[in-house]
Amino acid sequence: MQKENQNKNRASKWIIYSVVGVIAVIVIATLNVYKPLEYKISAEEMHQTVLKGEHLIKPSELYKAMNEKKDFYQIIDLRTPYLFDMFHIQGSVNVPADMILSEEAEEILETEGKKVLVCANTIKASEVYMLLTQYGYTNLQVMEGGVSYWKFEQASIKNGTDSLAIDEKAWYDYAAVIKEVAGAKGLAPKKTSNPVIQVKRKKKKTAGGGCG
Repeated sequence: MQKENQNKNRASKWIIYSVVGVIAVIVIATLNVYKPLEYKISAEEMHQTVLKGEHLIKPSELYKAMNEKKDFYQIIDLRTPYLFDMFHIQGSVNVPADMILSEEAEEILETEGKKVLVCANTIKASEVYMLLTQYGYTNLQVMEGGVSYWKFEQASIKNGTDSLAIDEKAWYDYAAVIKEVAGAKGLAPKKTSNPVIQVKRKKKKTAGGGCG
């Protein structure tokens, strides 16, 4: 009877040790998989880098490099798959901004060659650039102007006359369209012949003890 109890105790201990061992393996594996990423540079350093604009590449420079094929540029389009399918720069790959830290994106980012981030505009691509740079990527650039500029300004890109103030350009004159539609439908404001009466307000006495 005593021997049976000893065997049961040993079996119980082995079960406990096994369970503890399995839990330990799971915890270690989890820590390795979900190890938090560490910033390689501070927010202040990142801020200064972006202010200098050294991370930017003009569309004409990218166009020239792609045609001369001296350096390999991998263009990463950060827009949604829907917008990417509607139009994209030839040779670019689609990695939506919300998937930029995925394993698939990591494989693309860690390949050889320079990476150029493009999005709807410069600001959105620069946001992703800042995030990736803080995580240690150093082979990144951002194309000025975004995909819209590349699509509609091919002439200036090819002859190298693209402007630095790309994002300031309005692509659609909404005010002119509204004015045209309102005039066509007779919605334009009518001039009135009624005289305008100006109301003079009495000056209030200021209380003492103010700031002067």
